[in-house]
Amino acid sequence: LYSIIAFVFIVVVCCGGLVLIGRMNDIIIANFYTDKRTGFYNRAYFDKYLQKNSRTIIDDGTVIISVMISNQREINKEFGRNVGDDVISLFADQLRTVFSKMNSMFVYNGNSHFIVILSKSDSITAEDAVQTFAAYLDNRESCENVDIKYEVGVAETFRERVKSARALLVESIKNRREF
Repeated sequence: LYSIIAFVFIVVVCCGGLVLIGRMNDIIIANFYTDKRTGFYNRAYFDKYLQKNSRTIIDDGTVIISVMISNQREINKEFGRNVGDDVISLFADQLRTVFSKMNSMFVYNGNSHFIVILSKSDSITAEDAVQTFAAYLDNRESCENVDIKYEVGVAETFRERVKSARALLVESIKNRREF
């Protein structure tokens, strides 16, 4: 009887330990590389991602979309930080709604700056999605009394002829236009 109990205990402990070790990367990403408000990857994860995947990003036809809430400070001053946080959450939700079906990665880079990376996509598809995103924000139900000004820039690897993923990000920032 004791042998059976010991065997079951060892199997449970070993299996539980293996599952925990297997999920360790997910735990680390959730705790250290994810923005808590938006659920998007944070700047630290994005930096590691760019270092590791720069060549792949350039070779695979990637589109980077840079979204910046340009009047976030004014929103925080006029309506309070809670409303400002609600605006950031609204942007995250709308970006997720529009771009989640497009093989995308989402990053909240801090300071009201969002980055969407679309793998194996093109700028025409991205521009259409940006227009859909703008329409969603125009018809929003939350924060409707807040005047939100934002800028969106799109850069594509094949169109921009850049040699690194960071240069592509810089191009997306340069290409921003106001909404």
